[in-house]
Amino acid sequence: MKKSDAHREPFSNLDTITTLFIVATLVAVVFPDVTNFARKHEARQQAVECKENVRRIADAVDDYYDRRKSVYPGQVNALIPKYLEELPRCPAAGENEREIYVYQVDMHEVNYTIYCNGQRHQEADLGKNEPRYSAARRWSSQSKDL
Repeated sequence: MKKSDAHREPFSNLDTITTLFIVATLVAVVFPDVTNFARKHEARQQAVECKENVRRIADAVDDYYDRRKSVYPGQVNALIPKYLEELPRCPAAGENEREIYVYQVDMHEVNYTIYCNGQRHQEADLGKNEPRYSAARRWSSQSKDL
């Protein structure tokens, strides 16, 4: 063993403080990006689940239309319980919020539109009333990307 290895001096207080300062600075720089990424990822997952809910409602409306000889339901509640057990709830809705899926029928064009009326999908980079499905146009441009 070398003499220098055996009698090495421990870290000084200045060395320890400098190391802690560097680590704290790195954490301060990296941590906000990590939490922002996690929040965006969660919002994206909720938007994907919301789109699946919109798709389930659209499938139920199409079933209703097929079985009723080309007539759309006047309101979405007409789908319960035969076509849907219950109306799905937007996964991005808070505890006290009731974010409703909006269903609109246009009898002149024989078309319907379903969209989420919630305001919490903006973190997933979706616009107002997204995800949106229309029987005539299918998914809106922003909803396609989910």
